[in-house]
Amino acid sequence: MEKVVDRHETMKAWLIEPAAAPSDSWWQGRKIWARVVVVAPTPAQARMLAERWVLEQEGEPTPQVGNESPTPRPGLHDEKLYHVRPALEEVVDDKARPGVVIAEPLAESSRAASSGMPSIAPDRRAH
Repeated sequence: MEKVVDRHETMKAWLIEPAAAPSDSWWQGRKIWARVVVVAPTPAQARMLAERWVLEQEGEPTPQVGNESPTPRPGLHDEKLYHVRPALEEVVDDKARPGVVIAEPLAESSRAASSGMPSIAPDRRAH
């Protein structure tokens, strides 16, 4: 039996934030989003909308390091990588349309600092 979607479902703002440390190998080279706010009826739908939005924004995925299979998935669906909770500071209009409202990537410098590894800058000396 097919579920009928209620067009009057209450929209809520959901905050998606990293659950894993930036140095965690579970990221497998994926871009880390510091904060993504999504308007959706449920946390699961917020994850799906955020995942779709990232794929549309970034186009083709970059190859992953190692022998992992390349995947177009940004990881926003993965509970080991991201937590979803109500975005209490965001006010959502009752007539808000589902979708991503805010998306902030984690700065590369933050990622390098938390991994304990120095950030690597290109060598600018003349050879």
